Amino acid sequence: MRIASVLGACLLAASHPALGATLFSASQGVDAPTCGSAKAPCRSISQAIAHAAPGDTVVVGPGYYGDLDGDGQFTSPGDEAAEIGSGCDCVVKVDKRLTLRSRDGAASTVIDAAGLAMWAINLFGAGASSATLGAANAGFTLRGGQGAGVFVDPDAANVRVVGNVARRNAGDGFIVVGTGARVTGNRSSENDGDGFQFAGDNVIASDNAASSNTLDGFVCFAFGGSVQKSVSSGNAGNGFTATFADFEFRSIAAVGNGLAGVLFDFGTGSVTGASLIGNGRTDAMNCGLMNNSGGAIVATGNYWGAATGPGADPADDVCNGTSATTTTTPFKTGEIKVRAKPLR
Repeated sequence: MRIASVLGACLLAASHPALGATLFSASQGVDAPTCGSAKAPCRSISQAIAHAAPGDTVVVGPGYYGDLDGDGQFTSPGDEAAEIGSGCDCVVKVDKRLTLRSRDGAASTVIDAAGLAMWAINLFGAGASSATLGAANAGFTLRGGQGAGVFVDPDAANVRVVGNVARRNAGDGFIVVGTGARVTGNRSSENDGDGFQFAGDNVIASDNAASSNTLDGFVCFAFGGSVQKSVSSGNAGNGFTATFADFEFRSIAAVGNGLAGVLFDFGTGSVTGASLIGNGRTDAMNCGLMNNSGGAIVATGNYWGAATGPGADPADDVCNGTSATTTTTPFKTGEIKVRAKPLR
């Protein structure tokens, strides 16, 4: 019996590998060859990542991370190990299968590219496959990227991007090029590009929100993916766009965007369970959905801003391009309330 119990315990341990180590960085930390413990955290996120092994978790305390003294050099004590104009062209590089999360959430944990690097954070290369950036209520604020706040490299597959905020980047908020990504519970606002851009295949995005971006809220170049339970509001461009892509939009809200609520531009897919309200405010075309795909789009079970369905104000309308058709009936006669789960 004792031998059987020991064998059983060994088999159980073999089937459930030991969890990785947890390392820490904090604003009161000091970068050193042995930093990373809870009692002796690193100052920079980059130093903690350098000490970590695949499978480890790096927990980041509240504060500011980047170029601490603002001299543009990233050489002062505690600065991130930024690569500018080469390598990852980023402030923080994740090139291992890590979980990188904050202790106190995005509102109090900022990674700032300060306009010096393309990306505030880059999940870089195949080594970052299956890495996780953030966690529920434990992500980061990413700002100041010339290209985006977050970039997921084409070779970084199956990553998770959870609970982060991209704000006031010179380009997009999030660019996800790696395939199989899961993008959940993020916010993107006041960026000078798109809120979210998905170019990797089989990306599943849920509970995200894009608002007040200079271009579109969500742009999808990929195949076999979906955006669900997400809100796009007050963006100067389109709320949701599928371009050269096959993308499903489910349980979304496109509200008060400057152009169309949803645009299929040489892309295919469907829109179901959506609220399309007050779009086209800058182009005066009133398009809740614009179909430029040249083919058939299914957009059933949606609310168009009035009980009468798509049409003139106060409803949003359907705008079909050449050779395009859109099926809208049956439609909903009452608003479908879509709320992306809030960051807390």
